Amino acid sequence: MAQIEALKVTTSGDIESIQIDSEDSLQGLYTAIDCTNIEYLSAKDNIDLVIDGEGKLTGQERNTPATMLAVLLGFVFLPGDYIAGDVVFVADDGEGGTVGLSEEQRKLITGAFVV
Repeated sequence: MAQIEALKVTTSGDIESIQIDSEDSLQGLYTAIDCTNIEYLSAKDNIDLVIDGEGKLTGQERNTPATMLAVLLGFVFLPGDYIAGDVVFVADDGEGGTVGLSEEQRKLITGAFVV
C-alpha cells in the first residue's frame, strides 16, 4: 500500500512526520487532524496546508506556528485571520492530486521551525 509522506504541525508547535494511505487519503487527512470538514490552503512550491475547515467554529485552539508558516510560504490571510487546530502539510502534484512532500519541501517547512 502506497503512503503519502506528510508533516503535521500541532497547535503546540510540535512537528511530526506522518504517513497517509494514498488509497484513502481523504479519510486519512480527516483522521490526522481529527475533524469532519477539511480545507486546502495552497502555498508556494506546490505545498498545501490541510486544515480543519470548521476549526474556529468548533473551538479549536489557534495554531500560531502553522499560521506563521503559511504566511512564510506565501499564503495571504484576511486581516486578523488564523488557522485553528492541527495542520497537515502535503504536496500538490500540479493536477489537483495530493502527493507526499519532497525532501526539499520538507526542509522548507521544518527549516522555518529552527531558531
